[in-house]
Amino acid sequence: MNGGASTTGDPQFPTDGEVEQAFRLARESYFPRWDRCGRWKIEKVSDLSGLEGYCDQHGQRILVCPPLYVYDLTSLIVHEIVHAIYGGVHGKRFTTRLQVIADRARSLGDFELAKAIDSDLEGLRNPDSVDRSVEEAYATIRNYVEECYPKVSFERAVLLARSAAHIPEVDFLRTCPRARAVFDNEVAAWEEDKKRAAEMTFEEVQARLRSWTPERLAETKQRHARLQQQLKRGGKA
Repeated sequence: MNGGASTTGDPQFPTDGEVEQAFRLARESYFPRWDRCGRWKIEKVSDLSGLEGYCDQHGQRILVCPPLYVYDLTSLIVHEIVHAIYGGVHGKRFTTRLQVIADRARSLGDFELAKAIDSDLEGLRNPDSVDRSVEEAYATIRNYVEECYPKVSFERAVLLARSAAHIPEVDFLRTCPRARAVFDNEVAAWEEDKKRAAEMTFEEVQARLRSWTPERLAETKQRHARLQQQLKRGGKA
């Protein structure tokens, strides 16, 4: 999940110590009552399949992936801690808490952090992105079926969708109530397509192949590569 869209300064490759320090300072300044037992940890990783950060609710870990801009690291950590508190959905409680933190950052004189969180909030409050997490989950399910049919399972589809959309397991079916229907409909469509393909003439097959533009082929390859990364990360169903 993108925590803070600030793009000022040069990209940074923070050390493990710098990541730990940013995590400690974010907790002390903005979440003094959260996780007093210190169960949650932060970890720098080399790949998150395109994400900058991820809140692992089950493992109680916050994962960050460089390169990051100077103030993106702290705003990203803040974003992921709010996920740890409220779950994976960018709902009203989530955005309200981020706004409180942005206001506190301003009161402490940390205007760059406040600006980064404001930018994050602007994206989250955009009407076009209100259902971003849900749509990302459904799109991931469709792409998974498209790439892996007939060797597909609903459990694996949910695993990949949760990872892509940043939705905790306990919240997924409540947040994405149409997940099963999306999966079943996509499988049914592919079964119907398979049936039609078996009945196609050679000329019809040639015509279909000619309809695949270079752009469509490139898009399919990119989607396949993203899915393979997700399968490696989410892999153990």
